Amino acid sequence: MKIENSKRHLLVSEVDFEVFSKTDFQALSNKYEKKTIVLHDENLNRSLNAIKENFKDDYFVQLGFTACKNYIAHMNESINASLVEKNYKNSASAFEDIKNTYTQCRNHEWFNYIPEAIHLENISYLERELSLSRTLTLIDSSNQVNAVLMIFNSLFFTDEPVDQIGWVWIKSDISKELRMEAHAKLSSWFKENLRKKFYQAGVHIENSRSQKFFQKMGFKVKCAHITKR
Repeated sequence: MKIENSKRHLLVSEVDFEVFSKTDFQALSNKYEKKTIVLHDENLNRSLNAIKENFKDDYFVQLGFTACKNYIAHMNESINASLVEKNYKNSASAFEDIKNTYTQCRNHEWFNYIPEAIHLENISYLERELSLSRTLTLIDSSNQVNAVLMIFNSLFFTDEPVDQIGWVWIKSDISKELRMEAHAKLSSWFKENLRKKFYQAGVHIENSRSQKFFQKMGFKVKCAHITKR
């Protein structure tokens, strides 16, 4: 087992994640006085089901997906383009859309795995970091929001500066054609607006829908942040 003690958290690699347990986590957390342990390895992706099972209950597990510009999938837009970018007068109105789409996720099972305190912290952080130049909202002909994307500056688990995807949402009940169009516009926006070497996106380990979205976009799992609630 390789252990690196960074300022923010403990990094663990070169270990069989299939058997990395709550007991192992607690022993390392106590020894190094770190609340969060980050698992990272080339073999991490093969162990996600085991990690999810090993850290059920009382643990918050966030997967870190990354992609550089060259690996973001190219997706063709629909010939009959129906979604256009929404223009905001100020950040407050943009935040209202972000907050509304975040709230709509309460019906998803994964949402309930995240403590309410973390939801409130996420919303507060999104409000503080929001920049209109780094926010994309797609609306249809009736002015209904179909997709939202927000980016801000952050750090990778190695403390390398990255572009953080703070929030991405696509309306669940839109047609296949609109969904494909939203994916195409988002992928194009990703490529055009990357400022650092790569993007980072945090996805809860139970949020399979978002995981599939990022995989479709060309993102790969690089790490798993585990924090005891």
